[in-house]
Amino acid sequence: MASVTYPTEMGGDGKTYTDDADPDTGMANGGHRTRLIPAMAGTIAMAAYAKSQAEAASNSASSAADDAAAAEQAKNEVHVDQDSIQDAVATTTANADSAAADAATASNMADAVATSTATYTSVSAGLSATTDGDYFRVITAPEAQRIDVYRNDSGSATPIAEYYTRAGVDARMRDQVRLSRSLQRQGDLGQSLHADFLLQAYGWTDSPMDGIQHALSDDEVITVLRASPKWVWGAEGRLIEVPVDTPAYEYDPVTGAPLGVLNEPHSTNEIAECNRWDANASGLLFPGNGDPFPGGNGVPVRVVPNAEHARHYARQVNPIDTEGLEIAYAFICKPQGYNRIQVRVNGYGGDVGASIDLVSGEATWTASSTVEATVTPLPDGFYRVELSGMATSDGNWVHLFIQDDDGNLEFAGDETSGIDLYWGQLEVRGTSTSPIWTDGSPSAREADAMHVYADGWENRRQCSVFVDVAMKGGGEDDDNIVTLGAGSQDERMVISKRGQVYVASPDGNSFAGHNSSPSLYPETTTYALAYEEQGRFEMAINRGEDTRTLNIMSNKRLAINRLTLGTQHTGWSGVMNGYLRRLRYYPYYMPLSELEALQ
Repeated sequence: MASVTYPTEMGGDGKTYTDDADPDTGMANGGHRTRLIPAMAGTIAMAAYAKSQAEAASNSASSAADDAAAAEQAKNEVHVDQDSIQDAVATTTANADSAAADAATASNMADAVATSTATYTSVSAGLSATTDGDYFRVITAPEAQRIDVYRNDSGSATPIAEYYTRAGVDARMRDQVRLSRSLQRQGDLGQSLHADFLLQAYGWTDSPMDGIQHALSDDEVITVLRASPKWVWGAEGRLIEVPVDTPAYEYDPVTGAPLGVLNEPHSTNEIAECNRWDANASGLLFPGNGDPFPGGNGVPVRVVPNAEHARHYARQVNPIDTEGLEIAYAFICKPQGYNRIQVRVNGYGGDVGASIDLVSGEATWTASSTVEATVTPLPDGFYRVELSGMATSDGNWVHLFIQDDDGNLEFAGDETSGIDLYWGQLEVRGTSTSPIWTDGSPSAREADAMHVYADGWENRRQCSVFVDVAMKGGGEDDDNIVTLGAGSQDERMVISKRGQVYVASPDGNSFAGHNSSPSLYPETTTYALAYEEQGRFEMAINRGEDTRTLNIMSNKRLAINRLTLGTQHTGWSGVMNGYLRRLRYYPYYMPLSELEALQ
């Protein structure tokens, strides 16, 4: 801001003039109309004062001449300053007029878009309702975080612009906060892809060597393919159903701690009516519903031993021949006076069974073919019991015997105390998976597949990858942890949970077997690998517990257009049963010592 003051000691009136829009001193915004003449008068007054001073100094003509010259110079400087102010005022006025015109144009354009561009809930709806050349907007409920503008180009939607709503801006800020927190915890070593499934923090870059540049939401980074919904424990301690093709984030049902994304193979609940317990039961009363279950489907059923001194058991129909098969059975229950229950999966004396103390969690195997029996506490006093083993004989029923406090199978009940039973599940596999609801016929839950498609973060020449998982029991040694490749013509590199490596490339295929023994849930297993195209390959499991240097890439190239977790690109084969916790991709070769330090 420029200003000029006319001091009273030089004959001025003491006023100050500025080149801004100040209501008291400014020349801008029309101020010159009222202040220009007074300012010029001040200049003349100061000149007159200089002249009078020169005349008063007649006894020193030389000094008076000097004073007059100085006064004349001051007068000229004042005129120069005034001219500058006038130029600034003119420029400011022109800029203001231009800005007002631009604002009016923008307003008119916005009004035109608002009145001429209709809003739809999907691209297909917008295309159906518009003709070639028309513009339309799409806003998706219920989140409504973004508005996308498209143009109908001969029946195809051409993206034009995108705008974030207030909800969208808030969501972006949450994405950034989560990513910052995750990078602080895990470290920023120049990774170009970062996926923290525990914190739901995601980011990547458009230029591999520039590090993480964008904080993103999960659906912008990962693509989940699962053709059915699934049930998982939510953060609020309730069993919730996750829609198809959606990551299944699960939390510890009691503590609420994040466990990661639950990745599971295809499985079927063979129990046709998972919540029916009165099929040929013995020695039981069924007074009605049990206590409400937190979330889920349907309601628990209360079973109460009668007063007869006998065995008291509920049954569920096993409709398939399980002889010679790995089987797993799970159910949910809550003590209502009785804390012990014995389970026989394949028949009255089935060879997969255990006696369970629900309060202590102690499981005593009662059959030679039982492999595992676990009790998991759930909210509101419920428990999930899981048993698995190899069935050496067939059996058409699952039996659940209530035991008294001394562990006896035969006793007389008080016809008041009992157990709430809920959601039985029989699977032909080595371990139980997440609950699958049935209501009249067996039902299947489809396998998970998670892809991250290449979008600028990849480097086909060399890279390092870190994956952190928590595996549940069951499955095969060659279940897959991570797959890199093109996803076409079987071009890929696959890492199994045992540390096996398979490479299929245009230069031929190669395989390196291994037999690492990864820890099972709730422990975690980390895999870190680095390779160069037609060069080195190194891998460290569990931060150096198991390290390997292989020549598997010494003569091979590998295109990268996607990364797959928990299975292979080419189909749902060897699907890992467990939790995906963290993924980082580094666009450079990391030496073995650095791979071992990743965590």
